[in-house]
Amino acid sequence: MFKVIARMEVMPEKCDFFIKNLAELAIKAERCKGCCAYEPVMSREEKNVFFIIEEWVNDEFFKAHFEESFMKDFEKNCKEVLLDEVKVSVCDSIM
Repeated sequence: MFKVIARMEVMPEKCDFFIKNLAELAIKAERCKGCCAYEPVMSREEKNVFFIIEEWVNDEFFKAHFEESFMKDFEKNCKEVLLDEVKVSVCDSIM
């Protein structure tokens, strides 16, 4: 198993729109085969910065979820509200 942390910075005036779409994404992604956890969170310091903390069984399942229609819809719907590229870190546990 491994974790993925995705960081997204959104136009401040589009945060409500983004939160709605992110919540819908999380519900669907958590149901994907091989997904152990999919938690969207918001920075306390920067209210327009969001993270998704994911846990996956393996790379195959992680990569497969990008092919799901709901994931493509999220990317299409939210592409224009992002201020920068999504920054993704794939992490292995050290404990």
